[in-house]
Parts: sequence; structure tokens; C-alpha cells
Amino acid sequence: MDLETAALLRDPLTRDPLELVREADQPFLLNPHLGRRFPIRDGIPVFVKLGELEGRNRQFRKLYDRVAIFYDVQSHIYAFLFGQNLRALRSGFLAELEFRPGDRVLEVSVGTAWNLRLLPPEIDFYGLDLSWGMLAKARRNLRCWKREARLFCGEGENLPFSDNCFDVVFQLGGLNFFNDKGRAIREMVRVARPGTRLLISDENEKQIRALYRKIPILGRRLWHHREGLGPPLDLLPASVEQPTVRHHADARFYTLTFRKPL
Repeated sequence: MDLETAALLRDPLTRDPLELVREADQPFLLNPHLGRRFPIRDGIPVFVKLGELEGRNRQFRKLYDRVAIFYDVQSHIYAFLFGQNLRALRSGFLAELEFRPGDRVLEVSVGTAWNLRLLPPEIDFYGLDLSWGMLAKARRNLRCWKREARLFCGEGENLPFSDNCFDVVFQLGGLNFFNDKGRAIREMVRVARPGTRLLISDENEKQIRALYRKIPILGRRLWHHREGLGPPLDLLPASVEQPTVRHHADARFYTLTFRKPL
């Protein structure tokens, strides 16, 4: 980890700045005020452990850890079963964002970093995910694709970044099953720079219902958490501007864009 990246990082619970420390060749991040340490594992700072998680976050981290190794193939199979083209679908979502060369870009719930291949090459990409298994797969993907990215293991409800530090912030999938969707959205707004356009995309209830029919084992698990599916307009901070909802793939998915005020 370089010092420039470390300067952006914060204790996810207290927002205290962190220091990069090297001890016996094992780097870690230190909150000097509280003495809290955050390990850096295989180059990825870890801000949350499985034992510290509760509720949906704990449940779905276990799920994604188990499926991470074949998640990319699985995603294409699911899309095929529903008559969808995964690349075209996600490209349509991301087309609603604004990228400039050199932008610092954050993807929350980055998963295996698959979406990075759809983004311009001249950006500075940061990806956060709760699942260590998905991040490990992302590292392998990045080496294969010869792409650079900074990865972090943490909760979307407690982002380990300073205020106003990202030019682009987005999340494709995963929000539906967070412990606290409203807090996660507020965190995305907090770390975005003033004027930034943000994007959230996820499945509508129609897609979860269809998944229940076609793939009962997975669909049953998701169906139990179906309350509140759909665009979370009611959870947006009152200060955001230009909230816009679009539906895609026969209303199976939504995109919600909004702008942080200047």
C-alpha cells in the first residue's frame, strides 16, 4: 500500500485518520488515538472480520465466500437463463455515470471486480466488498486482465474513507440485502465529492420472484429478504439532487442516479 492511499483511509467507526505501520515486514493500519489495528492481508486492508458481523451482512458474506470461485461463470449462466446479456446489461447501467481521465472511482460491493472491464482504463479504481472470498477472486481477475485496482474488505454501512474523496461512486447489486440500506447510501454520499453523480442498481422484486422459480435453492434464500426491494428513493438524503429512476430488462432491474450538491 502506498502513502497516498493510506492518507484517504479512516477508522470506519470513528473516522479517525489512520497511519500505515510496518512491523516485522507485516504492514497494518493503526488508529493512533485508540490503538485499533487493521491488518493488511495480501495487499488488501481488512476493516471487518466475520465474527464482528451480524444479521444479513454475516449471512450473505458466508454465502458469497462459498460461491466466489465460480461466481463469474454463475452470473453469466443466470443471465442466460433469463434471456439477458450480462455485459450489455451492466454496460447500460454504467452508461449513466460520468467518467473523466484520472477520476478516483469507488465501487461498493465490488465483488470479483468484473465491472472494471467495462470502465475506462485511465481511472483510479477503488473497490470495497464484505466478502474476502470475492476479493481474493478479484485479485486473481486483476492479474489476469492486467488491470490495477485498490481493494478493501469492509462494510458498506461504514466506509473506511475520508469525506469528499471520490469523483465517481456506484454500486451494482448487493444493496437489497444490506443490514442498513439507508446508512449505506448516506456513506456513499459522504465519501463522494460535491457535484458527484452517484449510481445504485439492483434487482426488482420481479427478478427475485423469477429466480425463485428457476433456481429454487438460491431463490428461496433471497425471497425471505424481499421486503423493500426496488429503488430506495425514500432512503436518499434530503440534500441530494436530480434523483432519477430507470427500469431495465423488462423491469427486472432498476438504476437510481442522484447528485451530491455542490
